[in-house]
Amino acid sequence: MKSAQLSAIAWTLLRVVVGVVFVVHGWSKVTMIGDIAATFGNQYQLPIPAVLAWLVATVEFLGGLALTVGVYSRWAALLLGCVMLGAIKVHWGKFFYYAEGMEYDLVLLTICLVVGLNGGGPYSVDEMVLNKPPAKKTA
Repeated sequence: MKSAQLSAIAWTLLRVVVGVVFVVHGWSKVTMIGDIAATFGNQYQLPIPAVLAWLVATVEFLGGLALTVGVYSRWAALLLGCVMLGAIKVHWGKFFYYAEGMEYDLVLLTICLVVGLNGGGPYSVDEMVLNKPPAKKTA
């Protein structure tokens, strides 16, 4: 295989795996939204915890789906990156070796930034459909 093909496969693998991680985390929040809202309000002292819980759950689930298939990857990554910034703020000061350390959130934020800057890659809906050059007209 050529280097460009391996790079495309690696990029796709990274995007899809991170997308699936967000889908799973988002879905778990959707199915336990009451508990998530309570945690946001009681443990993390966040304002409007029910609204934030639904917002985070929705962005993680739908943004994760978008990353998985590679549709609107830049926008999905931007929104997911914002969620990760919030998670880092919540876990600020806890790093390695803590049960709720922020390193996991930092890794996901970094991947979201990279996808946001570079797009979904060659094996994404973005590339195959949305960025497809217009067909040449025959005379």
